[in-house]
Amino acid sequence: MACTSDRSNRLRPLIYLIILVGILLLSFALMQWRLGEPTLRQPSGSSGRKGCEFEATPLGRDSCYFSAFANAERHPKAQYDHSPCPAIANPYLLKLCDRITWRPHMRQFLSRRESMSHFPPPGSEQKDPHGFDQRLYRYLEASHATVSSEDRAVLLCRRATSLDEVDECLYYLVIAHSLRLVDAFSSTQTVIETLCEAMSIPEYRSECWFTLADELSTRTTEENFDRLIELCHRSTRARNYQCFDHLLFTLQEKGAGQAFCSRIPFPNHRHKCFHRLGWIWFKAHDRDTARFEPFCPGKLAPTDQLACNEGAALAYGQDLAVFDDFNTCAGLAAPYVRPCYQGMAEHYYPRRFLPAGCAHFPPEHRVTCLTRYFDLFFIDRTQTPSRCLDKCAEFPEQTELCLERLIQALRISYPEESIRRSRCALLPEPAAGRCQEP
Repeated sequence: MACTSDRSNRLRPLIYLIILVGILLLSFALMQWRLGEPTLRQPSGSSGRKGCEFEATPLGRDSCYFSAFANAERHPKAQYDHSPCPAIANPYLLKLCDRITWRPHMRQFLSRRESMSHFPPPGSEQKDPHGFDQRLYRYLEASHATVSSEDRAVLLCRRATSLDEVDECLYYLVIAHSLRLVDAFSSTQTVIETLCEAMSIPEYRSECWFTLADELSTRTTEENFDRLIELCHRSTRARNYQCFDHLLFTLQEKGAGQAFCSRIPFPNHRHKCFHRLGWIWFKAHDRDTARFEPFCPGKLAPTDQLACNEGAALAYGQDLAVFDDFNTCAGLAAPYVRPCYQGMAEHYYPRRFLPAGCAHFPPEHRVTCLTRYFDLFFIDRTQTPSRCLDKCAEFPEQTELCLERLIQALRISYPEESIRRSRCALLPEPAAGRCQEP
């Protein structure tokens, strides 16, 4: 018995140590669960939706779901019948993921797990290929800090190592505040405006102003249209992501689309707004694909009515493309022939039918098809002109047309001359000179 007692006494410290280590490990696990802190395990570059549930931490799972969806455009085979966004637990990342659903161009500048491909804005260095989870932890920590201290949240963002990481973090703060607009409408607007003005990267600054306009459009009245127009103008001046006609979808659900377009004082944006309105009206009504007749209200101003009917003709062309009908567009009234063929090209573009499919268009309209193909490819990629030039290199016989459309895309994307000139300078001469002209 004495021997057994001595042995128990010798083992007791070891047992206590094991219990203490277990308690510490459990505490650490609980802290990870609450904060979502990343582990040191490198994230897998091939993580898809089905593999995300095997991630070791909540943050890892959220990062995996978000990265898989953000990279869907890069990996067409990874497109999902159902968005993985609802599986994200963190409310801020969930909100951001949801925004990508109807703002897909954000895939071009939002970071995610690098091994899944990421194209940072010009001027930024390539980031650590496995560093996204660590950055995401900081972004979400800063987002959570907005609940109690905006100054601390901004300070956390300012600790980033590059300007685009600072602005990306600030945009996460905008997302966090957008969730609170309902409860603190006026004060939250002011905070978001301050964040937008602090951003230096055009893509983030533009999206910041649009996010505020988009959130306000869901609860605004016609009396507040001037405010929406002001916010859209700020967004467009930073980087033109079509703020006006994107807001139109929300406003038209409230029956206010025509009134909104009519209030826009900028001719080009007003034209595009009515063009989109015609597209929406055509898609919303039963239509006969065997024929097309202009149907926009005659009470519109002539230029507004023409823009509206051109938008309807574009929608009509999209319908014809379903049947591979390449001849009907040519029989329309002169103003609507080109928009109709543009609509056909837009239908085929996401289906990888272009540019080879342009050969099926009537000879006199193949240039229209190719032009639309280049426009659709370039419009959301102008922050990286090198990628656009690579596309032109694929079509040596269409180099002049391709460069012309790239120049036009840059001029549309960056209305501010100083920003546009920095992007245009990356083009070869003489295209760079033409692009930089006022």
